[in-house]
Amino acid sequence: MLLPGILALTALVYVNVLRNGFIDFDDPENVLDNYSIRAFTLENLRHWFTAPLQYMYTPLVSLSYAVDYRLGQLDPTTYHVTNLLLHLVNIVLVYQLLRALTRKVFIIGFVTVAFAVHPMNVDTVSWISTRSTLLATAFSLGALLAYLRYCRDGRWGYLVGSCALFGLAVLSKSTAVTLPLVLLVLDHYRRRGLTWRLLAEKVPYLVLAVVTGIVTLHYRVDTSHLHQYAPVNRVVLVCAALVGYLLRLVVPYPLAFAYAYPDQHGAFLPWYLYLAPVVLGLVTWALYRSPVPNRVVTLGLLFFTVTVLLSQTVLLVDNYQANRYVYLPYLGLFLIVAHLVRRLLLAGKGWRADLRPLWQGLLAGCLVLFAVLTMARSSLWNSTTAVWDDSIRHQPRVPFVYNSRGMAEYHRGNYPVALRDFRRATDLDPTFTLSYYYQGVIKTLSQDYAGAVVDLDRAVALSSGFAPAYGERGKAKLALGDVPGALADLNQAVTWDSYYVDAFLNRGLAYHRAGSYQQAVTDFDRAVLLDPNLAAAYLGRGDARSQLGDTAGA
Repeated sequence: MLLPGILALTALVYVNVLRNGFIDFDDPENVLDNYSIRAFTLENLRHWFTAPLQYMYTPLVSLSYAVDYRLGQLDPTTYHVTNLLLHLVNIVLVYQLLRALTRKVFIIGFVTVAFAVHPMNVDTVSWISTRSTLLATAFSLGALLAYLRYCRDGRWGYLVGSCALFGLAVLSKSTAVTLPLVLLVLDHYRRRGLTWRLLAEKVPYLVLAVVTGIVTLHYRVDTSHLHQYAPVNRVVLVCAALVGYLLRLVVPYPLAFAYAYPDQHGAFLPWYLYLAPVVLGLVTWALYRSPVPNRVVTLGLLFFTVTVLLSQTVLLVDNYQANRYVYLPYLGLFLIVAHLVRRLLLAGKGWRADLRPLWQGLLAGCLVLFAVLTMARSSLWNSTTAVWDDSIRHQPRVPFVYNSRGMAEYHRGNYPVALRDFRRATDLDPTFTLSYYYQGVIKTLSQDYAGAVVDLDRAVALSSGFAPAYGERGKAKLALGDVPGALADLNQAVTWDSYYVDAFLNRGLAYHRAGSYQQAVTDFDRAVLLDPNLAAAYLGRGDARSQLGDTAGA
């Protein structure tokens, strides 16, 4: 009854998420405006496997969104149901993984419950655009379970299955490439000696990891250049992130959607950050001196470090200490904490035994508190503005969050309020591409086309592969009468994104103005194919056909 009880508790804690909508960051690009997910065709399938989704190579994520669209169109409840079901599947897989590692019922239950309801996992479950983490975790856990069965039974079929599941994991999210190192950690835990056969088993995993890394580097062009950290400071920064995660493991409040990168003073970070490596060393020493078996400490610490480290070594605007990056890595720390708590609850005679009811009460209180915090935070995701306001309240110097709140106000039509947030974002980070882009979009809507071109020039200069910036600049140039310039930008936009409906529409208008009516019809055809309800495309195509003498078609 343990696992059904945990699943029921999780469903109760997360039930509010089913009433949440889309968030005005990544959700529009991933789902609402992603025309490739609206039909299962060979063209769309090829697109998913040959083009990035928001700078990331995640074809299985696009496939899962297409399934959701088939079931519920653009009803956000369908997508949230899928996220919650994936979390429940991951809970079952965590339970099975712990059963494969230990026979101690308390350890199995503690880790599974912690994974199920820890407040740090809310962002992953509640945000539709974190589907990649949920999918990659499911396939990674499946790969680990299959590998452990191979280690136990020695049947090669399990190793092949594990490698196949790893392939699905990296097709869901590139950070899954660290799994081969996790397998080596498990080998150490199971006392498998380092042999040539053991290393040969990892070769297929390594090949998949290398290929994934190459593809990821090709598409991942949105790294931040706000801080040019020296190598030593980069190491300190990663250590500080690990310390932050350790603190939020036991005190998950206050939480923010994103955390600010620390400012440098000259060549130095704030002095206290240089204590982070020392803190990590002391924590590690204390754990090895604790009653927890050393093999468990090694497994837990290495599992956490290996699976979280990659996310913190790349400077992305929204990932420093982000909660969603410890969805899988925290399992290692949960395992260590479970052993510590078990020792307290199994204290022997004397005063230690007298304290047992206190530890039991504290454990029950923590479970209730964490469940309440998780339920409250999952409800917060009901409103885009609420998510960003809460994050800014706790972390007021994150440009990415101001930009996201500006996007929410933009979609509401509150352009002056949106511009305020976009300008705040570029004040904090003069290289923040999206804020320049949206300032250009708003200026276009206000018919300040020259001003729009200035902002969009900056966006293109900062991110040469950002198709929407080319598309919007092409639209502004067309309004200014610069037809050749508009065509050049719109050509670039559709080259980067062959599903960019607005770019095909505007290129059709540009061709029409240039007198290239047949090319205009071709672009309007593409726009109508992608969005059959786009009235402007029918209007433009009708006029172009009229110019070609096709009165009936017009």
